[in-house]
Amino acid sequence: MTTCFGVTWNPLAPNVPNALTAACRQLGVPFRIIDLTSLATDLHAELAVYDKDGPVSVGYISPTLFYWQEQATVALDVLMMQGCRMLNSVAASLTADDKAATALALTRAGVAQVATTAVAADFGHVQAAAESYGYPVVIKRTHGGQGRWVRLAHDSQELERATAELQEEGPGMILVQPVGAERLGESVRVIVTAGVVRAATVRHSAGPEWRSNISAGGTQAPAKLSTAECDLALAATHAVGLGHAGVDLLRSSAGAVVLEVNSCPDFTSMTPYVEDDLAAIVVEQTLELGDTALSLGSDGRRMRAGHLLLRDQAPCGIVRAELWMLSSWPHGKPEGLLVGHGRVQVRYPVD
Repeated sequence: MTTCFGVTWNPLAPNVPNALTAACRQLGVPFRIIDLTSLATDLHAELAVYDKDGPVSVGYISPTLFYWQEQATVALDVLMMQGCRMLNSVAASLTADDKAATALALTRAGVAQVATTAVAADFGHVQAAAESYGYPVVIKRTHGGQGRWVRLAHDSQELERATAELQEEGPGMILVQPVGAERLGESVRVIVTAGVVRAATVRHSAGPEWRSNISAGGTQAPAKLSTAECDLALAATHAVGLGHAGVDLLRSSAGAVVLEVNSCPDFTSMTPYVEDDLAAIVVEQTLELGDTALSLGSDGRRMRAGHLLLRDQAPCGIVRAELWMLSSWPHGKPEGLLVGHGRVQVRYPVD
């Protein structure tokens, strides 16, 4: 397997790819830009993936933003079949990209989240859901980032206008959520990579804008997380099956809840507020997915040691080993569990 690191490029969000390529240069890691817009995949017997620069031959792939690049999901699935390692599987990334699917995953895992109702993109259905919560409410598309397809409505008239705006994007579900006025315009962004909370900032909306997205003019400052908030961010990341995520939390006097889980968060604006190089961490932790070694088990069988547990076939680094995670370990009964230095090492038979 080649050691080349594939950095996926989506023109909607160039900041993270730019940061990752800079980190690769700094670390001396060979890399290749993978242009998602020109990806093509041969799906016959001899699978092949290529973009405008030719065949894609990489051993590792960065977290990927799949918005408006559906062909990339097929290409990266094939690359995974061919042995490429990535912190976020295609399936986990697609779950995170779909806000309704994310809500279901969080519910299954018992993770506290903002109440959400999914309805058809019809004003009557949207209004009924909104009135069941009481105004104000937020309505949003299931897909979309940087607050583009999110609207706030304080009454029925505003709701009708907001619904019409979202309907212009075409058919699809609309999600309706109640708004806690206690801290409207504030959210906490938590970056989790390989099962460790790496950074957190509290973000505030600016001027008349109510959304706290940095792309919408929001400001941010370092956030000190409670143990409960750290655990919540980790649980949300694990529930969706991601090894790298940006988890958005809403705080209130009743405690924090999860708003969204992002599979390819733009962490570049957080750089002034954190000591660690977040891009370098993503590259290094992805490369560690291939950091395995053979040894002999107690019965003489060959054993392989890996630093990341797999849950539902998606790599997911964790800090603490929990028995429920071992039930889905796909490589046979684990032996020799070692916990420390922010990761879990598990040894399993390979023959």
